[in-house]
This record gives sequence, structure tokens and C-alpha cells, in this order.
Amino acid sequence: MPPTAPLAVLGATGRTGRRVVEYALAAGRPVRALARTPSALGDLAAPGLTVVGGDATDPAAVRRLLDGAGPVVSALGGGTTADPGTTRSEGVRRVAEALAALGRPAERVLVVAGGGILDAPDGRLRQDQPAFPAVFRRVSEEHRRAWEAVRDTGLAWTMVCTGDIVP
Repeated sequence: MPPTAPLAVLGATGRTGRRVVEYALAAGRPVRALARTPSALGDLAAPGLTVVGGDATDPAAVRRLLDGAGPVVSALGGGTTADPGTTRSEGVRRVAEALAALGRPAERVLVVAGGGILDAPDGRLRQDQPAFPAVFRRVSEEHRRAWEAVRDTGLAWTMVCTGDIVP
């Protein structure tokens, strides 16, 4: 893909994904943003922004997003701390499938996840430490599943693990 190929963003209406879209557009980078509710990005209407309606767990929607796009950023979230769902891990799998179908199996994908899946000094994960906040354990498990999913895809990938992201 040429260096000006649009950035594909999954989770584009969330706290992190929306910022990725805003910063990319401000830098002059075209963006293809996946949104279940396209109108949620209506206030960002700008040259270079293409909003693709659909869900990150829908293979056809993800393929539409990635067709003609360049680098991929997954800033997927969803659910609650009590029930985080599986959108993060399923979305990464759909990205890998779509890139393979488009003949781009070695594409780089950047995934945003929580810091609970980072290594702890004792060799376990931070989420497995007694002091890790119980309220975040389930969502951290979904972040771990997303890491395992991207790890097992064969894609070139980077995972950025953060603490709690606030607006």
C-alpha cells in the first residue's frame, strides 16, 4: 500500500478510536472508520474520512473497511467491566481473515489493549497479581484473548497496552 493509503480504524467511535481518527485527519492522513452507528462520527465530517457502516465481528463489514485501506488500528472496546463481550478478540480474527482474503496476510496491525496483560516481575501477567483490581479482571481476560488472537494470526502486529484510558 502507498504511504498515503487510508488508515483503517476499528472502534472508531470509542474513546481511543475516535482520537486516532481525529489525530490522523488533523495530520492529513485519510481514514476509513468502521462504525456500527455511522452517524456517531457525523461531527467529524472531513475530507479524507470515509465511514464504513458495520460491526467488527461481521466478516463482510471488516472486509469492506480494509479493501483499499493501508495500516490497521484496532481500538475495539465494548461491553462493560462485568461483561466485556468478545468484540476485541473476534474483531482481530476478522481483520486477519479479511487481510488474507484481500491478499495482504503480512499487513501490520496495531491493537490497543489494557495493561493487565503485560508481564509482571514474577513471570505471570499483571492481571494475575493479587493487587490487580478485581473490577478489571474480566475485561483484562478479553484483552488477553485479543492478544492471543493477534499472536496466532501470522500478521505483523504491535499491541499497545495502556492503563485505564480516560477522555
